[in-house]
Amino acid sequence: NFNNLRLPAGTNCRYQVQARDAAGNVSSYSAVASATTFSAPPPSTGPVAAYDLDERFGTTVADWSGHGNAGTINGATWTTQGKSGSALSFSGSSLITVNGSESLDLVIGMTLEAWVYPTATSGWSTAIFKEEFHDLAYGLFPSSGVGLPNVSMITSSGLQGVDGTSALPLNTWSHLAGTYDGVNLGI
Repeated sequence: NFNNLRLPAGTNCRYQVQARDAAGNVSSYSAVASATTFSAPPPSTGPVAAYDLDERFGTTVADWSGHGNAGTINGATWTTQGKSGSALSFSGSSLITVNGSESLDLVIGMTLEAWVYPTATSGWSTAIFKEEFHDLAYGLFPSSGVGLPNVSMITSSGLQGVDGTSALPLNTWSHLAGTYDGVNLGI
């Protein structure tokens, strides 16, 4: 088996091989084999991760997007007081960990969404955070350092972030969304 990685889509390749035995004898070349690299799949037009958090128990959450980005619950607890059904309650360092996946490498455009129930606005709080090489790749935050919701990401221009115009109300469910269209961030 031979893989020729990182060739552009539609590249025509031709291969010939020789065999070598343990004594060092070399065969003649094989017949020429031809291949064309596959075209990359089109960018996803639907969700790349979707969690309804309706499992009600256990230590994992299912990804309903079809991309297999299931998550592992670390320290969060199940509650029946969700927006519509069950939910997870997070505090301190509790989180859901999702393994890295190409489908989560959002650099051209994205919409990040979460239903959140903030109980305090002191400092940064996190709804969604993707890490690349121990730094922020993108994130959606119910509260930033100034108490406003925020969406941030690393772009070709460096770290960009946009704060919302008002703090989320406490002790009530709010829908939070941040967008990136390839140029501009919005919340």
